[in-house]
Amino acid sequence: MTEGIVDTRQPQIMIEPFTRAGWKLQALKYGDYQLCDNIGKIVLIEDKPLGKLLGDMVSGTLQRQCRGLAENCDFPILLIRGHWIQDASGYLIGSKYTWEQAWNQLATIQDMGCRLQLTTSINHAIE
Repeated sequence: MTEGIVDTRQPQIMIEPFTRAGWKLQALKYGDYQLCDNIGKIVLIEDKPLGKLLGDMVSGTLQRQCRGLAENCDFPILLIRGHWIQDASGYLIGSKYTWEQAWNQLATIQDMGCRLQLTTSINHAIE
């Protein structure tokens, strides 16, 4: 794994695998993880569990965070963790939002310049 930085505000379950792999623990102004690609370009990753993502969409926090990523690195990534499961009425399980509403917000995030990465679990995200 490439050496990088893990934000100090991340949960311990997310910090531990990275620090074991030699990543530094440091407060980041933008994102939850920072690393450099093979040619030295900065990559910032904002890590969001699906439930938090939906709440942050409504509050505007997600848009602010993603704009900060896009303005402060070469490769901004929004990493979304979870399963996009809808109930019978079309709403995402555990929320009052439909997939279409969530996707419209994510399209806006992409228009800001953030790449989307989807993962199904913490272990998948760490890989």
